[in-house]
Amino acid sequence: MSSLKTVPAYFLRTGLQNVSHSDCSHLLFLAGRDKRRHGQGHFMNASELHLLINHLPVLVPFIGSAMMIAGLWLKSKDLREAGLWLVMIGAIFAIPTYLSGEPAESVLKNYPGTSRLLVKEHQDAACFALIILEIVGAISAAFLVCLRLKKSFLQKTLPWAILIFFSLISFGLIARAAHLGGLIHHEEVRSNDHF
Repeated sequence: MSSLKTVPAYFLRTGLQNVSHSDCSHLLFLAGRDKRRHGQGHFMNASELHLLINHLPVLVPFIGSAMMIAGLWLKSKDLREAGLWLVMIGAIFAIPTYLSGEPAESVLKNYPGTSRLLVKEHQDAACFALIILEIVGAISAAFLVCLRLKKSFLQKTLPWAILIFFSLISFGLIARAAHLGGLIHHEEVRSNDHF
């Protein structure tokens, strides 16, 4: 059974009789219901990969920053160290997320309704956020090394406060890039004054 027959049948079975052709096309695009997808070696396209991993660079460093703040508050070296690991891991995941963006764009450029302006804004924001997050990730890695070497400057609050500040800045930048990415195909969140 062809995929064009199965999608309208799905809508009819679920009681949605007033479905436009564009609704079906959109569902086909998102679900990937073509013959390549079912048992013939196609695992995931670039757009799907990008959507799968793009949440990690947003959430993981934020949780890491929260753990470092809790570690400072509770005077827990273990919490601070776990926070450093999470920030560093988030920075690592930001690389494949960013690199999968360009191939994802090539998948979307032929899809109707894709705004080139929104794609460009998202790409520019992601590039800047990636640079900042990678710097923060490298500093987190250096802090981890210094913790292992028992460097005395990490006993003070100021280095941690500076790192947490820049980690939260990188979170804000990554969250903005993610928001702009969401605007590309989520019309319900689009407005004339997005940030």
